[in-house]
Amino acid sequence: MRRLFLLLHQYRVTLVFVGLELVCTWLIVTQNIFLSASFFNSSNQTVAGILTSSNSISNYFSLAEVNDDLSQQNALLQKRLRAYEQSLYRLDTRLLTDSDLIGQYDYLSAKIINNSTRNVHNHITINIGKKQGMTQGLGVVNQRGIVGKIASVSDNYSVISSLLNADLMVSSMIKRTGQLGTTNWSGKDANQANLLYIPRHVKPLLGDTIITSGYNAIYPEGVLIGTIEDIILTDEANFYEIVVNLANDYGALSHVFVIKNNLKIEQQSTEAIVTGAHD
Repeated sequence: MRRLFLLLHQYRVTLVFVGLELVCTWLIVTQNIFLSASFFNSSNQTVAGILTSSNSISNYFSLAEVNDDLSQQNALLQKRLRAYEQSLYRLDTRLLTDSDLIGQYDYLSAKIINNSTRNVHNHITINIGKKQGMTQGLGVVNQRGIVGKIASVSDNYSVISSLLNADLMVSSMIKRTGQLGTTNWSGKDANQANLLYIPRHVKPLLGDTIITSGYNAIYPEGVLIGTIEDIILTDEANFYEIVVNLANDYGALSHVFVIKNNLKIEQQSTEAIVTGAHD
């Protein structure tokens, strides 16, 4: 305390001078209308700038929560969109109620916590598992198109075989012609895949849209895969060599939707009866 008093005593003249300067400044500002308006406008701008910066920082740290909320909302919208498409394009569903239509597909939002794109067999890990209803074989998409298929699950995590996995074969269709084929990654370019088994009598065009066929009960019909980038047909070949530019950037994925087809078991059981009868 003694040192504090000695310090104040040592700088008493300076402190008195600064105090008087502040008082004089305050009197000038408060007594002069023009200076008062300028001062308070400047101070308001400064405070506004500080508040804006503070809000920007706060908003940045809340982005993760906002992204999760948007992902949940998008999952619901995907579900309703799929129901709407059913009612438009399938005659056998037009007499069903909205709840029946919406009930065929469930979309569960998930966050990606690990992802690979540089291997021949690439995988993606998401933060939901058995406890959230995940099972092996479920299709995975996002707002831009197909992502992959669930390969394994634990209680709280699932691993997806992404489309950038040479073992994954996706039943596909040329949207313009309705011709069926299979999309498979060659293991080379992360932005491209091959469309297989398109016979030579078909006339694919550059820029044709490739979508899921809906034939394997994993993905609904119409999920975007990509567009045709290159077409090759040799004289002796029965099928085209077709390169597809993929719609998704698999190195920039953050959230996905896992698709649960609630009629999948019924469809597969019915098909198994017919297949068994002919074996």
